[in-house]
Amino acid sequence: NILCGKEYCRDCGREGSPQHQKRFNRWLPKAKALNKFGVLVVTIPDELHYKFQNKTKLSQFRTALKNKLKALGFERGLMRWHLFGDCIYCNGKQCYKCNHTGAGNVYKPHLNVVIDAGYIKDIHNSQIMLQLKKFVTTYLKRIFNKTYENVINYHYSKRLTDRIHQIKYITRSPFIVTGK
Repeated sequence: NILCGKEYCRDCGREGSPQHQKRFNRWLPKAKALNKFGVLVVTIPDELHYKFQNKTKLSQFRTALKNKLKALGFERGLMRWHLFGDCIYCNGKQCYKCNHTGAGNVYKPHLNVVIDAGYIKDIHNSQIMLQLKKFVTTYLKRIFNKTYENVINYHYSKRLTDRIHQIKYITRSPFIVTGK
């Protein structure tokens, strides 16, 4: 089969497709090389979703966040945009409503960031989280001249099986793929 590689394609975008396996296989050795495995999820505020519908804005935000993480001491990591949230019926667990992809149909751009970090005590009040939230707030205010509430979630995985599950989730297509 000749595959197009587009995540919204019926063949390339489905869970476990050769394209998904290719992304997963590219990420796995990099993730295994990390000493620790923390995952940040930075969600664009709801009011700004429409402003982040082009690659340029998404890329600029990603680059700025990457530079901030490097300044905070995170030299290694992986980043990937998911443009849609999870299916509201199954909460990303795969059901017939989302054609067993786990993806929702509401545009909700969020950046998944795997960093070399483990457990962070009192994460919501930690210096790292406070600096990241301040950075995102400042970044959005500089561009849009308004302060927006931002959402950043963090969790870490100790076990290899949890890391593999996270990588499979992050590398999956964030689109509902219709058809076979």
